[in-house]
Amino acid sequence: MWIGGWIQMKIFAQQCQNCDEYVTPELDNERPRNLVKWLHRWIANKFYGFTFNPSNYRGKETNLNQLQDRCEACQTGWCDYLKVKSRYANRRRN
Repeated sequence: MWIGGWIQMKIFAQQCQNCDEYVTPELDNERPRNLVKWLHRWIANKFYGFTFNPSNYRGKETNLNQLQDRCEACQTGWCDYLKVKSRYANRRRN
């Protein structure tokens, strides 16, 4: 039985190279809809064992030239950029 609940999400900011002010991205109507759909599927799979057919979405291409010192998510330890960069560097070494 579904009772309901609340979800809190944080959209991290990026620091401007010109004025050093932190700016959060503007979201169109499609992005929050996709986030909620992904989150719903993740919760259904993780906690209830439901499986879903994989979609055509392969994830956003990561910018390996991201400026870590200007990324709020990197500074707080939430950004996957450092993990991706590390995996990429390890693949190049092998």
